[in-house]
Amino acid sequence: RLRQTGSSITDSVIMAAKTRLRPILMTTLAMVLGAVPLMFGASGAGGESQRQLGCVIIGGMSLGTIFTVFIVPIVYTLLTSKKLKKTAFSDDEENVKAH
Repeated sequence: RLRQTGSSITDSVIMAAKTRLRPILMTTLAMVLGAVPLMFGASGAGGESQRQLGCVIIGGMSLGTIFTVFIVPIVYTLLTSKKLKKTAFSDDEENVKAH
């Protein structure tokens, strides 16, 4: 939406990241803290599988959060910049051909 209103790519990505950071971190923290008893408190029958499940949940949520907070905005910025450059190059070629 910010791009449609005329904001630059960088400004749009930064504003979106600021807006979404808190909900993303709150969700991740709640899920990770919920899985801590699985990882550290499991004992008895099925304890080993519960520890493994807790480890997978904590690792997956942490990795997913890193991707969501850092990697996705970077990739979006790079891909959008390349698309804009390609579009601008195509427009320049059409203007040259028209004249």
